[in-house]
Amino acid sequence: MVRIASCKSLFNDKNYQYYYICYNLDISDMPTILYVDDDIDDLNFMREAFMQLDPTIQVTEVNNGVEALRHLESLKTSQVPFPSLIIMDINMPLMDGRMAIKRIKEDNALRPIPVVAYTTSNNPMDRLICGQMGVNCVLKPNSAAELKQIASEFLQTYVYSQ
Repeated sequence: MVRIASCKSLFNDKNYQYYYICYNLDISDMPTILYVDDDIDDLNFMREAFMQLDPTIQVTEVNNGVEALRHLESLKTSQVPFPSLIIMDINMPLMDGRMAIKRIKEDNALRPIPVVAYTTSNNPMDRLICGQMGVNCVLKPNSAAELKQIASEFLQTYVYSQ
């Protein structure tokens, strides 16, 4: 079990004393999502959608496939559990989503983690390639309402169902 102890200080100005509120959180019970995208706006919008839907969701953000694989490799030797879901953009620098997904699906330890390709690409080849790897391909939405609906579907389908 992995625990995070977090303390916040509250200053009491009358007595000039500090009071501490401490939280002892078991992060192994908190669902996590790894979101891989090089677009900072998309990262921010998705994080906000998840926070509105469920503030207990922990979203880890990385900017490309190389960072995603490094992060996942580091989890193999830690006590922190694998994410409940990986959301992967397709078009990114250094290593695109297709190659990162391929490597995840080739790794026996990582293969069971659900992956969703989340992209602006409407290219039928992207859908075909993702389908061959057992990955759903979801188009990025044009509105906040659509984004919140997609985030809700991700939670219901991949996170809460585990």
